[in-house]
Parts: sequence; structure tokens; C-alpha cells
Amino acid sequence: MSKATIGLAEFDRSFNNIEQIGKVSLEENQNKRLYQEFKKEIDEILSEYF
Repeated sequence: MSKATIGLAEFDRSFNNIEQIGKVSLEENQNKRLYQEFKKEIDEILSEYF
């Protein structure tokens, strides 16, 4: 149970980061790079906690 709670906190942190980035107007290449980093981070969280 505690592992899942930590995983949910990590998800929340990742979503907050992407929300802050989304508020800034970025070029398409930056958006693709940020999306790839976000996807990698979410995949790592899923594999570690779920």
C-alpha cells in the first residue's frame, strides 16, 4: 500500500511539472522533447511502483 502511495505522489509531481510547462508557449521541437521526457518519467514510475 505504501508503495502505491509513493507512486501516486510521483504521478502527481509529474503532472504538476507538465502542467507548468504547458502554460508556457514552446516551439514544436521543445514540445516533442518534453513529451518524450514526460512519457519516460511516467513509464519509470509505472514500472517501479505498479
